[in-house]
Amino acid sequence: MKKQCIVSVCLALLITLSATLWVSAGGITIEIDNLTEVFTVSGTVEESVRSGKASLKVVSDDGYVAHVAEVRTDEEGSFTYSFKMDTDVPSGYYTAYASAYGREGQAAYNDRFEDYYVGSVRKGIILDDINDITSKEALKLYLTANNEKVMQEIGIYWPTSLALSQTAKDKIYADLFNGRSYAELMDLKELFYNNVAIYALNEATEENVVAVWNEYNYDTTGALMDGLYQGYSSANKNGAIVRMAGEPVTGQEDIIKNFNAAVFLQEIYLSSSYSDINKLFAGSYVVGSGDEAVTRYYKDAVTFSLATFNRLDSVTRGNALYGKSYMSMADLETAINGITTPGPGGGGGGGSSDDSDDLEDSDSVGGGFWGITNEGQGEMIETNPQVQNGFKDISKDFWAYEAITSLVEKGVISGYLDNTFKPNNDITREEFITILAKYLNLDTNANCDFADVSKSRWSYSYIAAAYNAGIITGNDMNMF
Repeated sequence: MKKQCIVSVCLALLITLSATLWVSAGGITIEIDNLTEVFTVSGTVEESVRSGKASLKVVSDDGYVAHVAEVRTDEEGSFTYSFKMDTDVPSGYYTAYASAYGREGQAAYNDRFEDYYVGSVRKGIILDDINDITSKEALKLYLTANNEKVMQEIGIYWPTSLALSQTAKDKIYADLFNGRSYAELMDLKELFYNNVAIYALNEATEENVVAVWNEYNYDTTGALMDGLYQGYSSANKNGAIVRMAGEPVTGQEDIIKNFNAAVFLQEIYLSSSYSDINKLFAGSYVVGSGDEAVTRYYKDAVTFSLATFNRLDSVTRGNALYGKSYMSMADLETAINGITTPGPGGGGGGGSSDDSDDLEDSDSVGGGFWGITNEGQGEMIETNPQVQNGFKDISKDFWAYEAITSLVEKGVISGYLDNTFKPNNDITREEFITILAKYLNLDTNANCDFADVSKSRWSYSYIAAAYNAGIITGNDMNMF
């Protein structure tokens, strides 16, 4: 959990061998890992004085030299060096200096530790003070006095990604006390950050949950859905994490449960056919080998009974769910419970449905009235040769007959491959934009960067065309 200590770089003037004065373009920055107290100094040496190495020195404001080292630089003149202060280093403010010598002279760079470094003597005093405190109120007062000076000395900070409520802070102070006795300040720091990470995620909203997730770098190693998540682009990772907002968190178990659910919902959104949905719910992988091999099923990320889902036929449930955006497991459960097994005439709640009585081979049935196949790839079909004799479920006296016929003739829609149109089916925003882009003959050689629309999605070119034409803009989270 790192706190960036410097946002600007102090650059020094240097004198070349010819006594010319100029400003260096190099510089260094310092980061401190407040949990491990490891200091990392990194920077880049000016090209004219690169020699493959640089000298580093860390000095207090009082002139105490805390650390000296020679560091190697790469071909670009960059270096990174990590170290820990010696235990006998006195408390104080420190500045790191780097210098390099080359063909044109010497370049000097420096950066200041804005955090107050706490020496071992001062740490011992703070630790004794904390262990002598007899109430949570007294501990809170001790830590927060003088603008939280002791907190800064210990190296603990509130999150920068959101403002924790006072209620959450008071609970953290209470848990830090809780009759505990600390062997070292590191134990207090670790407990503090564990609690802050939990409360921050618990209070996060859709607007800041991604920032919270990135700030505290939550550990999902071994989680059911972690393998899929690690294969995502940054945009899709963010799309998954957004779905964790508003879900209650009391500990690591909840974090993993909510993470698995969020990635599962993201997979539904990224699906492009009914078969993708069925593959997801049936998907599994094996962990370990031999007698220790364990099969893990993606559907275990679902937090409610799948009895209703299992009773539905694969085409109906797949077509009702694929590509839909659900922000919580509660939303998904409602959608599944709302799917109606279709009868003659089509229709059904919770999404588009198929007239299963007319289907002989579900793998070759169209996925919507604009003519999408459901063979796993989501290819667009521009024409349906059976339409020349009219859709068998649209009569000439149907109120929208002329409009439907006109769009078919223009190649905008083509119906299902079983020669039906299913006029009572629902239509999604994605489907509507596809139809509109085709009707307006928009240029589909376009690009867009919505976080929830991948370039491999069947509708990408149509959404991009509408975006470039100024028809759609997405929301303030860059989602379609």
